[in-house]
Amino acid sequence: HVSPFVFSAIMYVMGALGPAVGYLLGGLLIGFYVDPRSPVHLDQNDPRFIGNWWSGFLLCAIAMLLVIFPMFAFPKKLPPRHKKKKKKKFSVDDLPRAAVRILSNMTFLFVSLSYTAESAIVTAFITFIPKFIESQFDIPASNASIYTGQAMTFDSTCALKHNVLWERRRSLQSNILQQLLDSSYFSTGKQS
Repeated sequence: HVSPFVFSAIMYVMGALGPAVGYLLGGLLIGFYVDPRSPVHLDQNDPRFIGNWWSGFLLCAIAMLLVIFPMFAFPKKLPPRHKKKKKKKFSVDDLPRAAVRILSNMTFLFVSLSYTAESAIVTAFITFIPKFIESQFDIPASNASIYTGQAMTFDSTCALKHNVLWERRRSLQSNILQQLLDSSYFSTGKQS
């Protein structure tokens, strides 16, 4: 039996590491010229230099295809796990009762609110910080992206590591969380 907190933690870890890895990979790829076939002798600081912005989309498409093709092996219908009960038909009159049930579940409510608030702050931060770093410190866009990705990885793994230690105090299952966080330190070179 796996604790439901493990699934929530996996969502947070992937939500934190996904953008960070994207910035690191994007920073590396944008350091190359837009057309890899043509030899261009321009520095990244040259205003005529255009980074290889499209290859990240290509890599994501290939990664998605690698995940999608095995899904075609599943049958159209999975066998039922147990006998189905008759489904109750819901109407518009049931919506207020359902809304009250959801809003009275404090765990769900506060996890949703905290994730929403965190996402709003992080989204605003990660959208504009590379350009800010690039203009303030007069560095190429690729370096600004890499610095942002490294900072995001380090900060998010430190925060998640703190949460794992707190959960461990409360004696909840955290072995899987610990392994996820330990594996996430690869990009910053830190060890747990």
